[in-house]
Amino acid sequence: MHKSSLLLGCALASCLSGTAIAQDFSYKGSLTSDLRMTVPGQDMPGDVESVRFDRSDNTFRLTGEFRWDNINVVVDGSLTYSGKSEVNKLNTLQRRSNVDPFYFESEAMYLQIHDFILDGIDLKVGRQIIEWGSADKFNPTSVLNSLDLEDPQDFGRRVANEMISLTFAPDWEVEGEETPIFSEFQFQVVWVPKFRSGLVPYSSEYAFGGPDQFRRFAKSKTLNNLIDLQELFVKYNGSILYNVVVEEPDDSIQNSQVGMHLSFSLLGVDLGFMAYYGFDHNVQPRDVNVNATATDINVQDAIDTEIHNVFGDDQARANLMSLMESFGRSNKIKTITADTDVTVVYPRVWVVGADFSTSLDFMGGVGFWGEVAVFIHDDVPMYLNINGNPQTDYQVKKGAFVKAVVGLDNTFTKWLYINTQYIYGFVDEFGANDVGHYWMINADFKAFNEQMLFRLSVVMQLTDPSAIIMPSFSFKFWPGTEMILGALIHAGSDDSTFGNRTVGPNYLFFQAKYSF
Repeated sequence: MHKSSLLLGCALASCLSGTAIAQDFSYKGSLTSDLRMTVPGQDMPGDVESVRFDRSDNTFRLTGEFRWDNINVVVDGSLTYSGKSEVNKLNTLQRRSNVDPFYFESEAMYLQIHDFILDGIDLKVGRQIIEWGSADKFNPTSVLNSLDLEDPQDFGRRVANEMISLTFAPDWEVEGEETPIFSEFQFQVVWVPKFRSGLVPYSSEYAFGGPDQFRRFAKSKTLNNLIDLQELFVKYNGSILYNVVVEEPDDSIQNSQVGMHLSFSLLGVDLGFMAYYGFDHNVQPRDVNVNATATDINVQDAIDTEIHNVFGDDQARANLMSLMESFGRSNKIKTITADTDVTVVYPRVWVVGADFSTSLDFMGGVGFWGEVAVFIHDDVPMYLNINGNPQTDYQVKKGAFVKAVVGLDNTFTKWLYINTQYIYGFVDEFGANDVGHYWMINADFKAFNEQMLFRLSVVMQLTDPSAIIMPSFSFKFWPGTEMILGALIHAGSDDSTFGNRTVGPNYLFFQAKYSF
C-alpha cells in the first residue's frame, strides 16, 4: 500500500514537474525533402554525366529553448539523410552508414545569462552564429562565422562556432517629437577561441582538375608561369595530378579571434560599426611543389637542366616552352609524370567596417541600406619548388582592399516586392586586384493571398559578364506546408565567373517542407 502510494506520488510529482518545465520551454521544427537533377548547359568535366540526380536530402530540424528566470538554453540541430550512396567495396555493403549515409548539424547550442553581473549585460557561451551588417545575404562586415557554401540555394548560411560573447544593451533613449533621436544602443565583444573552416561545394575540386581551372586562383606571376608550362604539357596529352592540403590555423591562443560591434539608432537611421582580428575565410595557395619525372633518361636530363627557367626571364621561359613543344611533337611527353602538391592556408586579416539601414519616407517607405568593410592583410607568400628549384613569390602583397554593398527594397503592390543590391567584392575574392562588381535582384510576384509565389533571383557579374539565375514557384495551400519547384542556371562563357565549372552544375529542383 505504501509502495503504491509512493509510486503514485512520484508519478504526480513528475507530471507536475513536467508541466512546470513545459511552461518554460518552446520549440519549433521542420521536415524538408530536397530533390535536384542536373541539366546540360554548364561546362563540366568529360567524365561527369550532364543529367543526373545531384541531391536527394531529407532533413529533420528541431530548435528548442529552455527558459528559467534570467537563463536561456538554446539547442538547434538537424539530422539529414543525404541519399548519396557511399558503397564502393564489398565490405561497405555491410555498413548502413555507407548504404544510407546521414549526418548531424548544429546551428546553435549555447547558454545565455541575461543581466549578467549588471543590468543590461548579457553573456552567451557556446556554439552560436553571430551576424552583423544590414545587407541581404552579402554581408562583408559579418566575419565571425565562416560561410557554408556547400549548397548554392542556401547562400548566406554560416557555420556555427564556439564563442563567448558579452553584450551591453542599456535602455538609453533620447526622445524626439515623433521618433527617438537616439535609441537601441548596443555594444558587443566576442571571443572565438578556435577558427572553424567554412564549407565549399563539391564542384570546388574542379579548380584542381587542370591548369586552365587552377589559373583562376593564381595571382602570383611565378605561379602563372608554371601554369603556362602545365597547359602546354596537357596540350600534348600529358597528365597532371593535383594533391591539395588545407592547413587550418592551429589551436594556439595566438590564433584565437576577437570581434567588437557597436550599434545604435540615430535620427531614424540604424548604424553599426565593427572591428575584427582573425583570419579570412578564403584559402590561398602558399606551397606549390612540382615533381616532374620521366622514364626516358634523355628527357629527364633535359627537364633537370631547363626546369629552373620557369622562374627566369621571358627569354629563358620561352626556351623552356620550346623544349616542351619539342617533347610534345616527338611524343615524349607521355614519358613524363607531373605531380603537383598544393598547400592552401587562411590569411590573417584585420577588418573594420560600418553599416546603415533606414526607411526613405519621402519615397513611400523604400528600404535603403549600405555596408562597407576594409580588409587589411600582411603579405601572402608563395613558395614554389619545381624539381628541387625553389622560388619565393607573393600570392598577394601586403595591403588592404574594400568590399561594399548598397541596396534598396520596396513593396510596390500587395503582389509585387523587389529587392536589389550593388555588390563590390564577392564572397570568394581576396586582394585589391581581385575585387569585382556585381548586381543582384530579387523579385517576388504573389497571388492568392501569398499562397502562391513566383520568385526570380539574379546575381550578375558586371565585367565578365556572367550570371546565376534562379526562377522558382512556391505553393502554400496547406497549413504549415510549402512546396517549391524551380531551377538554378549559370550563364556565361566557360572561363567566366559564373560560367566556369567550379561554381557547379545547372539543375532543376523540387522541395517540400512542413514546419511546426
